[in-house]
Amino acid sequence: MDKSLIHIDLKKDLYKVLLGFFIDQKINYSYIVSAAQYTSTTYVEEMLFEEVAPVYYSYFRNILSSAWVDLDREILWKNIREYEEKCNKKFSFYKIRHKYLVYYLRKKYQRQWMELKKQLEALKYYRKAKNMEGKVYTDIDLCESLSDIFTDSETDFIYIAPVSNRFPIEHVKKVYFEWVAPVCYPNLCSPIPPIWMGFDRDELWEDIQQYKAKNSNLDSFGKKMHKWSLFYLRNTYIVKSQWKELEKYMNTYKNNNDSL
Repeated sequence: MDKSLIHIDLKKDLYKVLLGFFIDQKINYSYIVSAAQYTSTTYVEEMLFEEVAPVYYSYFRNILSSAWVDLDREILWKNIREYEEKCNKKFSFYKIRHKYLVYYLRKKYQRQWMELKKQLEALKYYRKAKNMEGKVYTDIDLCESLSDIFTDSETDFIYIAPVSNRFPIEHVKKVYFEWVAPVCYPNLCSPIPPIWMGFDRDELWEDIQQYKAKNSNLDSFGKKMHKWSLFYLRNTYIVKSQWKELEKYMNTYKNNNDSL
């Protein structure tokens, strides 16, 4: 079967499952997570608030919450596609309405979405951590995973945190701030970052070794300047905020690898 058709088929199923986010007073998170566990969290969020919610939020407000069970997924798919066509017209009332409706629904369901997101990411994290059991990781593996924070793409902490949790937190902190950040941060300083898919593993490790060797032979003044530059880098918004996010993932799931 055509892969695109398989993708559409799975999307139709997920559309119907996501309806439960809006029509039950008590959301069945485990049911939604089970259906969405292999889908990008960002994509689930987009489907939820940009596609399903604007079409069906008002529809289900005045009917029994059980009505969604009988809703044909082909009709659901058809209605969402028709709504998108209306919104895509150059001059469309639906386009304006859609913008404010999505904003309203995101605000209204922010707490519920954060809970669903947390459960989705926890499941993916546990699965990743479980697959890593028995494997030996070295500093080059740690540097490679941490370097993804400095690519021009969305950071996948679910991938990074399980690797980081194989090392003592103080060592991860040192590698992040003193090895990886100084070498990789310049990539994000470019108007169009040249590296967005990921740093080459061997080149990255070689660059880090050269950086460490260069700064190990500095005179007293050079060491002070180097120390100041690391302090400055540590407190830049991107470096600091991304570390806090990684640390949150590490602390939240560190002791739960046996949950799955």
